[in-house]
Amino acid sequence: MKSQRIMSTSSFQWPSIMTIWRITAGLSIVCSIWVITEILLDKRKKSMCYHRIIFAISFFNLISNVWFWIGDLAHMPVFDTLRWGWADPLAALKSGSITTCQMSGFSIYMGTLAIPWYSAALIIYYYLAVRRGWKEDRLRRNFERYVHMTIVPISLIAAIIPFFFDLYDIFYTYCFVVQADPNGNYLVSDILEMLTLLAVILSTSIMALYIMFLISF
Repeated sequence: MKSQRIMSTSSFQWPSIMTIWRITAGLSIVCSIWVITEILLDKRKKSMCYHRIIFAISFFNLISNVWFWIGDLAHMPVFDTLRWGWADPLAALKSGSITTCQMSGFSIYMGTLAIPWYSAALIIYYYLAVRRGWKEDRLRRNFERYVHMTIVPISLIAAIIPFFFDLYDIFYTYCFVVQADPNGNYLVSDILEMLTLLAVILSTSIMALYIMFLISF
């Protein structure tokens, strides 16, 4: 992460929004821990394909929301007037670093990809188990292992790539894949995030619609 770009970024300091952000992230963290614990402590649930997919969703959700809860605390203690038009009054209170911001961006970006794809996998599971009548052994052998072998590596590799291009930086209330021009214009970053989310939403929606189409016959 280039120090010049770090110093040209500004933290998003709207206390009321950050409070709401942390409340919702905190609730998600609690629910994720609850689901993960329920599955890990129950041998029957651990042995079922359905619950293992739910476990994967909850796991990535937990990782993402921990950093969503941390929010701007992971930001570097910087301030300027390029982006928001005012200095960050709480900059001196922040104890984040380049590393914490990169960890935040990595975790959130990985979760942004993995969670919707696992949700799509859950839709396929319902189709195979309910509509096609696949049993647990067949689901595990011919479906579940390919789900994990595909989603986890792709999400992990996609989240690692930005490290090589120095793209993880402050992005509003958290850190994400960010690219600003020399004038501090973040339009490129906004477009990049929108395209990433759009690609994930479209791929998941197409999968869901396709399964719904198959179920109708």
